[in-house]
Amino acid sequence: MATWLHKARSMPKDQFKQEVEKELTGRETEPWEMSTSSMYKTQIPIVEQAIETAALMLGTDQVARVLLEMICADFLAGANLENEDQRCSGSPYHDSSNSSGRQRRHSCTT
Repeated sequence: MATWLHKARSMPKDQFKQEVEKELTGRETEPWEMSTSSMYKTQIPIVEQAIETAALMLGTDQVARVLLEMICADFLAGANLENEDQRCSGSPYHDSSNSSGRQRRHSCTT
């Protein structure tokens, strides 16, 4: 007990949490942070379908954050940042407005 009190007083909070989790689960864990993002309602089915597809490919025992990381890693692996024109061709997000007339952000040069 005294050892844990000493650790609690001497370690940064995040490091102490990792030590406790390691003691309880018997394995090392990676530090994490809560992240949120807002989406248009029309975007949600696309994101959900991508996560469901990744689950079928990688195994349904994976949590959504791992599946989302894999989707992003796959996207980055196929990204060609050398040619800016290629990056935007065929993308529905290349247009500066959507069907409702709202402006969309994009990094493409037109």
